[in-house]
Amino acid sequence: MRGLPYEVKALVQKARESALLAVETYNRPNATFRSGAYIVLMVIAWTSLFQAIFLRRRVKPYYRQRNSKRFEKIDGEPKRWELKECLQQYYKADNPPVRKILEFFVGLRNRIEHCSLTSPSRARSQAGRPTNC
Repeated sequence: MRGLPYEVKALVQKARESALLAVETYNRPNATFRSGAYIVLMVIAWTSLFQAIFLRRRVKPYYRQRNSKRFEKIDGEPKRWELKECLQQYYKADNPPVRKILEFFVGLRNRIEHCSLTSPSRARSQAGRPTNC
Protein backbone atom coordinates (compact mmCIF):
# COMPACT_ATOMS: atom_id res chain seq x y z
CA MET A 1 0.00 0.00 0.00
CA ARG A 2 3.00 2.25 -0.31
CA GLY A 3 2.41 5.36 -2.31
CA LEU A 4 -1.35 5.45 -1.76
CA PRO A 5 -2.97 8.58 -0.37
CA TYR A 6 -3.62 8.47 3.39
CA GLU A 7 -7.43 8.37 3.04
CA VAL A 8 -7.25 5.46 0.58
CA LYS A 9 -4.94 3.52 2.91
CA ALA A 10 -7.25 4.18 5.85
CA LEU A 11 -10.30 2.94 3.93
CA VAL A 12 -8.51 -0.19 2.72
CA GLN A 13 -7.42 -0.91 6.30
CA LYS A 14 -10.98 -0.34 7.53
CA ALA A 15 -12.30 -2.70 4.84
CA ARG A 16 -9.80 -5.40 5.77
CA GLU A 17 -10.40 -5.11 9.50
CA SER A 18 -14.19 -5.08 9.08
CA ALA A 19 -14.07 -8.22 6.93
CA LEU A 20 -11.77 -10.02 9.40
CA LEU A 21 -13.96 -8.98 12.32
CA ALA A 22 -17.04 -10.21 10.45
CA VAL A 23 -15.52 -13.67 9.99
CA GLU A 24 -14.20 -13.72 13.56
CA THR A 25 -17.64 -12.81 14.91
CA TYR A 26 -19.40 -15.36 12.74
CA ASN A 27 -17.06 -18.10 13.99
CA ARG A 28 -17.80 -17.41 17.67
CA PRO A 29 -19.84 -20.37 18.85
CA ASN A 30 -21.66 -18.54 21.66
CA ALA A 31 -22.55 -15.36 19.78
CA THR A 32 -26.30 -15.11 19.32
CA PHE A 33 -26.33 -12.34 16.69
CA ARG A 34 -23.42 -13.61 14.65
CA SER A 35 -25.17 -13.80 11.26
CA GLY A 36 -26.51 -10.26 11.61
CA ALA A 37 -23.15 -8.93 12.78
CA TYR A 38 -21.43 -10.71 9.88
CA ILE A 39 -23.76 -9.12 7.33
CA VAL A 40 -23.47 -5.60 8.78
CA LEU A 41 -19.67 -5.78 9.06
CA MET A 42 -19.27 -7.16 5.53
CA VAL A 43 -21.40 -4.32 4.15
CA ILE A 44 -19.09 -1.89 5.97
CA ALA A 45 -16.07 -3.71 4.50
CA TRP A 46 -17.36 -3.61 0.92
CA THR A 47 -18.48 0.02 1.25
CA SER A 48 -15.04 1.05 2.51
CA LEU A 49 -13.33 -0.86 -0.29
CA PHE A 50 -15.44 0.78 -3.01
CA GLN A 51 -14.91 4.22 -1.48
CA ALA A 52 -11.15 3.60 -1.53
CA ILE A 53 -11.37 2.58 -5.19
CA PHE A 54 -13.27 5.76 -6.07
CA LEU A 55 -10.86 8.00 -4.18
CA ARG A 56 -7.91 6.27 -5.85
CA ARG A 57 -9.53 7.07 -9.21
CA ARG A 58 -10.00 10.68 -8.05
CA VAL A 59 -13.80 10.33 -7.89
CA LYS A 60 -15.28 11.82 -4.74
CA PRO A 61 -17.80 9.30 -3.37
CA TYR A 62 -20.02 11.94 -1.76
CA TYR A 63 -23.65 12.88 -2.25
CA ARG A 64 -24.16 16.30 -3.83
CA GLN A 65 -26.86 18.77 -2.90
CA ARG A 66 -29.66 18.91 -5.46
CA ASN A 67 -28.87 21.32 -8.32
CA SER A 68 -25.51 22.19 -6.78
CA LYS A 69 -21.84 21.30 -6.89
CA ARG A 70 -21.74 21.34 -3.08
CA PHE A 71 -21.73 18.16 -1.05
CA GLU A 72 -24.42 17.18 1.42
CA LYS A 73 -23.05 17.19 4.94
CA ILE A 74 -23.65 15.19 8.09
CA ASP A 75 -22.11 16.56 11.28
CA GLY A 76 -19.92 18.84 9.17
CA GLU A 77 -18.50 16.02 7.00
CA PRO A 78 -19.49 15.21 3.40
CA LYS A 79 -22.09 12.43 3.26
CA ARG A 80 -20.41 9.41 1.66
CA TRP A 81 -22.11 7.05 -0.74
CA GLU A 82 -23.62 3.95 0.77
CA LEU A 83 -22.88 0.55 -0.75
CA LYS A 84 -25.95 0.66 -3.00
CA GLU A 85 -24.80 3.94 -4.57
CA CYS A 86 -21.22 2.66 -4.84
CA LEU A 87 -22.48 -0.36 -6.78
CA GLN A 88 -24.54 1.83 -9.13
CA GLN A 89 -21.61 4.17 -9.78
CA TYR A 90 -19.03 1.40 -10.16
CA TYR A 91 -20.95 -1.07 -12.32
CA LYS A 92 -23.21 1.39 -14.18
CA ALA A 93 -25.37 -0.81 -16.46
CA ASP A 94 -23.35 -4.02 -15.89
CA ASN A 95 -24.93 -6.68 -13.70
CA PRO A 96 -22.21 -9.20 -12.78
CA PRO A 97 -23.03 -11.83 -10.13
CA VAL A 98 -20.98 -10.08 -7.45
CA ARG A 99 -23.17 -6.98 -7.84
CA LYS A 100 -26.32 -9.03 -7.37
CA ILE A 101 -24.90 -10.72 -4.27
CA LEU A 102 -23.88 -7.38 -2.75
CA GLU A 103 -27.28 -5.85 -3.53
CA PHE A 104 -28.85 -8.83 -1.76
CA PHE A 105 -26.56 -8.16 1.23
CA VAL A 106 -27.67 -4.50 1.25
CA GLY A 107 -31.29 -5.65 1.49
CA LEU A 108 -30.41 -8.00 4.36
CA ARG A 109 -28.46 -5.29 6.14
CA ASN A 110 -31.35 -2.84 5.84
CA ARG A 111 -33.77 -5.37 7.29
CA ILE A 112 -31.41 -6.13 10.16
CA GLU A 113 -30.58 -2.48 10.86
CA HIS A 114 -33.98 -0.85 10.45
CA CYS A 115 -36.44 -3.56 11.39
CA SER A 116 -34.83 -4.99 14.52
CA LEU A 117 -34.98 -8.52 13.15
CA THR A 118 -33.79 -11.17 15.52
CA SER A 119 -33.07 -13.66 12.76
CA PRO A 120 -31.14 -12.93 9.55
CA SER A 121 -32.70 -16.10 8.09
CA ARG A 122 -36.07 -14.34 8.34
CA ALA A 123 -34.53 -11.30 6.65
CA ARG A 124 -33.12 -13.53 3.89
CA SER A 125 -36.59 -14.81 3.07
CA GLN A 126 -37.88 -11.24 2.81
CA ALA A 127 -34.91 -9.53 1.13
CA GLY A 128 -35.82 -7.82 -2.10
CA ARG A 129 -39.41 -7.36 -0.99
CA PRO A 130 -40.83 -3.96 -0.01
CA THR A 131 -39.80 -3.00 3.51
CA ASN A 132 -42.82 -2.97 5.78
CA CYS A 133 -40.99 -4.01 8.97
